[in-house]
Amino acid sequence: MAINYKNSLSRYRRYLAVSRQQPWMRASLYVVLSLLLVIVLLVTALRPTLITIAGLLGQIEQNRKIEKTLDEKIAVVRLAEEELQRVEPRLGVLDEAVPSEAMWGKFVGAVNQMATDSGIILGSMAINPAVAGESGGGLARWGFTISGKGGYANAKNFISQLERMRRIVVVKTIDIVGATDNVVTVNMAGDLGFLPEEI
Repeated sequence: MAINYKNSLSRYRRYLAVSRQQPWMRASLYVVLSLLLVIVLLVTALRPTLITIAGLLGQIEQNRKIEKTLDEKIAVVRLAEEELQRVEPRLGVLDEAVPSEAMWGKFVGAVNQMATDSGIILGSMAINPAVAGESGGGLARWGFTISGKGGYANAKNFISQLERMRRIVVVKTIDIVGATDNVVTVNMAGDLGFLPEEI
């Protein structure tokens, strides 16, 4: 069905002609058209501003959430710092117990000193890096063997001192062999642990 635009146009012209003859209608029409024009102009002019304001309000809310999260993290870091300051005097003991390298020379010196203090005569001591390997948690270890002679009480004292050593030492085997003239032979084997620093 075709639209007859000529008839519609002629009806519109008649309407405008009648409107011109009636001043109150013409004034109403101008007021309505002016209001429509003002509304269209306001919407066109304010739309970018309203979009910008909405975006800024969203950013402000997001920044508040980020600030809250950062405040929580700062509080956690402060607690960790306080805890570190509280235990810092004891960190040296931890470094001594689990050093960052094998430090087998220091271990040998300490064992010699313990043997002298307890009255054990060391026959042999060997550190075996061939069994160096990773155990759980990244802890590396070197094997060691110690052999010495002395009285039973001296051997007991030597073993006790080795177990109380600040350095973490895992004693795997202890053999106390025959008493000749109240002298026993002590054979020990174990691991010397250390925590290598990551490169």
